[in-house]
Amino acid sequence: MGQGCCAEVSPGKSVEDDVPVPVQLVEKVRDEPATVVDTAKLLGTWRTPAGKYTISGGSSPSELSFCEEGEGGSFLTGLLKQQGEWWEADIRNDAAGGDLVGHLRLQPCDYGVRSTFRLKDTFKWDPVGYVATRIES
Repeated sequence: MGQGCCAEVSPGKSVEDDVPVPVQLVEKVRDEPATVVDTAKLLGTWRTPAGKYTISGGSSPSELSFCEEGEGGSFLTGLLKQQGEWWEADIRNDAAGGDLVGHLRLQPCDYGVRSTFRLKDTFKWDPVGYVATRIES
Protein backbone atom coordinates (compact mmCIF):
# COMPACT_ATOMS: atom_id res chain seq x y z
CA MET A 1 0.00 0.00 0.00
CA GLY A 2 1.46 3.33 -0.98
CA GLN A 3 1.89 6.50 1.01
CA GLY A 4 -0.56 8.50 -1.16
CA CYS A 5 -4.29 8.95 -0.75
CA CYS A 6 -5.23 6.23 -3.21
CA ALA A 7 -4.79 2.53 -2.44
CA GLU A 8 -2.55 0.45 -4.66
CA VAL A 9 -4.11 -2.93 -5.29
CA SER A 10 -2.02 -6.05 -5.87
CA PRO A 11 -2.93 -8.11 -8.95
CA GLY A 12 -5.77 -10.54 -8.24
CA LYS A 13 -6.80 -8.78 -5.01
CA SER A 14 -9.48 -6.31 -4.05
CA VAL A 15 -8.78 -3.07 -2.20
CA GLU A 16 -10.06 -4.71 1.01
CA ASP A 17 -7.40 -7.47 0.72
CA ASP A 18 -4.60 -4.89 0.70
CA VAL A 19 -5.91 -2.63 3.47
CA PRO A 20 -4.42 -3.63 6.86
CA VAL A 21 -6.82 -4.11 9.75
CA PRO A 22 -5.21 -2.06 12.54
CA VAL A 23 -6.23 -3.91 15.70
CA GLN A 24 -7.43 -7.18 14.29
CA LEU A 25 -6.06 -10.13 12.39
CA VAL A 26 -7.91 -11.49 9.38
CA GLU A 27 -7.98 -15.27 9.28
CA LYS A 28 -9.25 -17.29 6.32
CA VAL A 29 -10.67 -20.74 6.83
CA ARG A 30 -10.59 -22.88 3.67
CA ASP A 31 -12.46 -20.98 0.93
CA GLU A 32 -14.89 -19.36 3.35
CA PRO A 33 -14.99 -15.57 3.73
CA ALA A 34 -12.38 -14.00 6.01
CA THR A 35 -13.27 -13.80 9.69
CA VAL A 36 -11.94 -11.26 12.16
CA VAL A 37 -9.80 -12.44 15.06
CA ASP A 38 -8.84 -10.17 17.98
CA THR A 39 -5.08 -9.58 18.29
CA ALA A 40 -5.43 -10.59 21.96
CA LYS A 41 -4.98 -14.12 20.61
CA LEU A 42 -1.33 -13.21 19.95
CA LEU A 43 -0.53 -11.23 23.10
CA GLY A 44 1.22 -12.96 26.00
CA THR A 45 4.15 -15.25 26.69
CA TRP A 46 4.52 -18.34 24.54
CA ARG A 47 6.70 -21.49 24.57
CA THR A 48 7.99 -23.59 21.67
CA PRO A 49 10.67 -26.30 21.59
CA ALA A 50 13.05 -23.49 20.52
CA GLY A 51 12.39 -21.29 23.57
CA LYS A 52 10.06 -18.75 25.16
CA TYR A 53 8.95 -15.41 23.71
CA THR A 54 6.60 -12.55 24.56
CA ILE A 55 4.29 -10.59 22.29
CA SER A 56 3.01 -7.25 23.54
CA GLY A 57 1.34 -4.17 22.10
CA GLY A 58 3.53 -2.06 19.84
CA SER A 59 3.88 1.67 19.39
CA SER A 60 0.72 1.77 17.27
CA PRO A 61 -2.44 -0.37 17.01
CA SER A 62 -1.17 -1.98 13.78
CA GLU A 63 2.11 -3.18 15.37
CA LEU A 64 3.02 -5.78 17.97
CA SER A 65 6.37 -6.21 19.75
CA PHE A 66 8.25 -9.53 19.80
CA CYS A 67 10.88 -10.26 22.45
CA GLU A 68 12.83 -13.47 23.19
CA GLU A 69 15.74 -14.02 25.53
CA GLY A 70 17.81 -16.57 23.68
CA GLU A 71 20.65 -18.87 24.57
CA GLY A 72 24.12 -17.44 25.10
CA GLY A 73 22.83 -14.04 26.19
CA SER A 74 21.07 -13.14 22.95
CA PHE A 75 18.09 -10.78 23.19
CA LEU A 76 15.93 -11.10 20.08
CA THR A 77 13.41 -8.39 19.21
CA GLY A 78 11.21 -7.40 16.33
CA LEU A 79 8.27 -5.21 15.40
CA LEU A 80 5.47 -7.39 14.04
CA LYS A 81 3.31 -5.92 11.29
CA GLN A 82 0.31 -7.55 9.71
CA GLN A 83 0.96 -9.04 6.27
CA GLY A 84 -2.28 -10.67 5.16
CA GLU A 85 -3.04 -13.60 7.45
CA TRP A 86 0.36 -13.40 9.19
CA TRP A 87 2.23 -10.95 11.42
CA GLU A 88 5.84 -10.56 10.22
CA ALA A 89 8.99 -9.01 11.69
CA ASP A 90 12.68 -8.61 11.03
CA ILE A 91 14.34 -10.17 14.09
CA ARG A 92 17.43 -8.51 15.53
CA ASN A 93 19.80 -9.49 18.31
CA ASP A 94 19.86 -6.41 20.52
CA ALA A 95 22.64 -7.97 22.62
CA ALA A 96 24.86 -7.96 19.50
CA GLY A 97 24.30 -4.37 18.46
CA GLY A 98 21.02 -5.00 16.66
CA ASP A 99 22.38 -7.46 14.09
CA LEU A 100 19.69 -8.91 11.83
CA VAL A 101 19.31 -12.64 12.54
CA GLY A 102 16.35 -13.42 10.29
CA HIS A 103 12.66 -12.98 9.63
CA LEU A 104 9.73 -14.32 11.66
CA ARG A 105 6.05 -14.67 10.94
CA LEU A 106 3.29 -15.60 13.37
CA GLN A 107 -0.33 -16.61 13.01
CA PRO A 108 -2.87 -17.49 15.71
CA CYS A 109 -4.40 -20.92 15.39
CA ASP A 110 -6.89 -22.99 17.41
CA TYR A 111 -4.14 -24.53 19.54
CA GLY A 112 -1.78 -21.55 20.04
CA VAL A 113 0.42 -19.49 17.74
CA ARG A 114 2.04 -20.93 14.63
CA SER A 115 5.45 -19.51 13.77
CA THR A 116 7.85 -19.93 10.90
CA PHE A 117 11.27 -18.44 10.26
CA ARG A 118 13.72 -17.72 7.45
CA LEU A 119 17.28 -16.45 7.64
CA LYS A 120 17.09 -14.11 4.63
CA ASP A 121 14.15 -12.44 2.95
CA THR A 122 15.15 -14.15 -0.32
CA PHE A 123 14.75 -17.62 1.28
CA LYS A 124 11.47 -19.52 1.47
CA TRP A 125 9.67 -19.70 4.82
CA ASP A 126 10.31 -22.85 6.86
CA PRO A 127 7.36 -25.06 5.80
CA VAL A 128 7.05 -26.72 9.22
CA GLY A 129 7.81 -24.10 11.87
CA TYR A 130 6.56 -24.37 15.45
CA VAL A 131 3.29 -24.15 17.32
CA ALA A 132 3.63 -22.22 20.57
CA THR A 133 1.50 -22.75 23.66
CA ARG A 134 0.56 -19.82 25.89
CA ILE A 135 2.20 -19.83 29.31
CA GLU A 136 1.09 -16.32 30.40
CA SER A 137 -1.59 -13.87 29.25
